[in-house]
Amino acid sequence: MEDQIRHSIPLAESIHHSACRFQTWPELCTQIRREVLQAQSSTEIAYTSVCPDWGPLIVDSLDNNEDMESLNAAINYNSVTETLLIKVRPSPLLGCHLNWIRMEECDWREQNLVTDGDLRLLRVSVNARQISLWILIGARPFVKVVVIIQYARKGNTNQVEGKAELYVGDANGNPALQQEATIFPATQSECSLGINAGDLFGPVLPQGLQANTVLPLSIENLRNQARDAMVHMNMVPAT
Repeated sequence: MEDQIRHSIPLAESIHHSACRFQTWPELCTQIRREVLQAQSSTEIAYTSVCPDWGPLIVDSLDNNEDMESLNAAINYNSVTETLLIKVRPSPLLGCHLNWIRMEECDWREQNLVTDGDLRLLRVSVNARQISLWILIGARPFVKVVVIIQYARKGNTNQVEGKAELYVGDANGNPALQQEATIFPATQSECSLGINAGDLFGPVLPQGLQANTVLPLSIENLRNQARDAMVHMNMVPAT
């Protein structure tokens, strides 16, 4: 299962550099990684004059870097403008879904929907890449379910809106939106996303677990995690 986080809260620090002073792409890559690790808040780092031979190599290298992943850093190279853009979002809000997923798995066990052995077959990971890269290209056929969680600041206030979308691959392997739910404003107290066990486990569906068994992801539990995270950001849920 893949959680994908899209974050659109503005007020990020913007830093611009020229890549002309770097002699090799690994040298530039090292500098970018250093800047990402030093980021204390939401930051956008742009490098101009990055030649087309370097751009894809740097993107591939940093995409596989654990530091980039842990800081919710996304990197993109525009070959037309020869610009490398790195967006860093070190925010408690963007990490709260990990506790949420663990809580939901505990609930599945307590409700006798799955066993510990069943859950050992699953791997939950997080990234900020486009959904098509994971279902259609990079992770096919391993990624079966993608949950996209989006947060955005409401206007110029300190209120945060949010929604969650559940995608699965259709018969052709294309991502299909199955369900969506509003996180904030919390207009529905009892709502959840329901994952079919057959979609989640695919060909490794455990014996004795029916493919049509619905494994719920409680949106209310996600809200609670998000509220706790917002306390450290001087932000509140949208109403």
